[in-house]
Amino acid sequence: MPSASSTPSSRSSAFKTDSTDWVVGNSTNYSYGLNNRVYAKRRVGTTTLTQEILAVELRQSYYTDARSSTNDQQYNSTYNTAPTHFSPIALSARVTPSPTFDTTFRAELDSQYRQFRTTSLSAGYRRPRFQGSVGWTRRYFIEQVPGYNIPELLTHYLNLDTRLSTADNRFGSSYSTNYDVVQSRFTQQRINGYYNAQCCGIAFEYQRYNYPSAAFAPADNRFFMSFTLAGLGNFSPFSGALGNIPR
Repeated sequence: MPSASSTPSSRSSAFKTDSTDWVVGNSTNYSYGLNNRVYAKRRVGTTTLTQEILAVELRQSYYTDARSSTNDQQYNSTYNTAPTHFSPIALSARVTPSPTFDTTFRAELDSQYRQFRTTSLSAGYRRPRFQGSVGWTRRYFIEQVPGYNIPELLTHYLNLDTRLSTADNRFGSSYSTNYDVVQSRFTQQRINGYYNAQCCGIAFEYQRYNYPSAAFAPADNRFFMSFTLAGLGNFSPFSGALGNIPR
């Protein structure tokens, strides 16, 4: 179903801090594609609900100003590429065979050279006491496309995220990691645990980073602790750690 959106003229700024600052003004974008969804009736306890089990989407966009193509948040493969009037062709499919399990596949195809820019695959499993997800992402080499013709910028990652807790959520722990297939190493690992009582709680997290040598901090080990007092709030580090721990 086609749709269009217009962007008013943006204010000039000496400093650009996020993606909004890069939006091109006085331009119109047209998005068009196909959506198909399949539903099934499922019994949840004593109730029968209609739920989606399959969704497939094919999408592309046209930009009256080619510069808009470099900052379209609908697509994952437009960053650091040359301006063009047409976005990549994005295909996504989501399968939900049960309320506790789902998997999603997404691919973006270069509209001019008919080659894959990126692909990704993820699967998740959710239960009251356990949640887990695995993912795979890859960025491909395209000789004619700027941003994809430099082998050093190509990426290939495997991701894992698991969470486990007791029924009353008093104890819990999680582990997440990112594995770089190209460099054959773990770039990030995080493990945390927590204990929540009626009046207070404590949480800890250990982080290990192993980024390429060109990064600002290529290798780093960190340990954090946090305390929670009922009715007062929590005392946490300012670095963004412990953000996924229930309070």
